[in-house]
Amino acid sequence: MERVEVTTATNSASPKPAQMACPTGKRLVGGGARLNGTGVGVSPPVSVAIQAAFPDNDNIFRAVGREAVATNGVWSLTVFAICANAT
Repeated sequence: MERVEVTTATNSASPKPAQMACPTGKRLVGGGARLNGTGVGVSPPVSVAIQAAFPDNDNIFRAVGREAVATNGVWSLTVFAICANAT
C-alpha cells in the first residue's frame, strides 16, 4: 500500500477543493482530508470546516474545505489517498 497526498495553497480563499489520484497501476482503498492553519482546531472560534470528503471512482479521493465563519486567517486543505496494487 501507498499513501499519496496533495495540499492546497495556504491563504484565506474559500472554498478550497482538492483531489488526489492514485498512481498508475494502483487502486483507491481509502482516503481522507485534513485542515491546516489558523481558524482550525477545537478551540473556539473554529472558522474553517471540511464540507465534503469522498471517494470519486476507483482512483480519486476528493474533498472541499470552506470557511464556516469568514476569517482573515490563512489555511490549507490536505487530501490523501490510500492506494493498493490493482489486481
